[in-house]
Amino acid sequence: MYQALSAQNCTFQWVVDYNTNFVIADPILIIWSILAIGIGIEGYFKFKKSKQCLYSIIFLMYGTMMTVACLCDSVLVNQISRFFEDSLKLVDVSLTSSIALMFLYAGLVDNGNIDISKKSTKCRVVLSFIILWVLWIVTFFCVKNPVTYLWADRILYYGVISICCLLFLILEISYVNDHQHKGNPFTFLVCSGVFGGIGICGQYFTPLICKIFGNSFFINGPSAWFLCSDIAMILIYKFVVSSHALTTTK
Repeated sequence: MYQALSAQNCTFQWVVDYNTNFVIADPILIIWSILAIGIGIEGYFKFKKSKQCLYSIIFLMYGTMMTVACLCDSVLVNQISRFFEDSLKLVDVSLTSSIALMFLYAGLVDNGNIDISKKSTKCRVVLSFIILWVLWIVTFFCVKNPVTYLWADRILYYGVISICCLLFLILEISYVNDHQHKGNPFTFLVCSGVFGGIGICGQYFTPLICKIFGNSFFINGPSAWFLCSDIAMILIYKFVVSSHALTTTK
């Protein structure tokens, strides 16, 4: 049975079992998450067989992140302990920021700005991810001031995602201009940026979307973020395939 939750929560609730009060919030997210898993698996194996190892890791991280996000935002809402729920959310946001950072490194590698085969470069890359995750852990479990937490969340989430993805777009535009390609990979790149931007705006402006559409089954901040992220990753997949010389290895 479907029913709407309060406007304060602004989610659409699917009551699975009235006896245990098991609820799935925004069940539409499960559909977009399954799609994300498929995108992640396809991208991982596609680029794993080629020399595009960073993109392979990105798609693996994406499928994992969207699975965790679905658990946090839909399947396990109010069903688990607060600590476990916070831990899942920590993995969710940390992976999201990490994917954006990995996109930045992929752009730098494509343009020859860094050599990922060097051990020193790999160490710096790993160190940057460790620092990012430590900052998220400190934010989640150590920051008590609400204002400080809010700003830390905005910087580590929206700030890192926006800056890294914008730089990735700029780097890849440069890459496309410097190489000859079949078709028009530029279109895939720009459209992926547009959908990614719409998705993150939908997440940021969730209260406004809630005010406009109410407890909608299809339209809310999380569903916009999930769906637009899937579309953006499909376009990134097509961009990499069309713009990079993929050498298949056994």
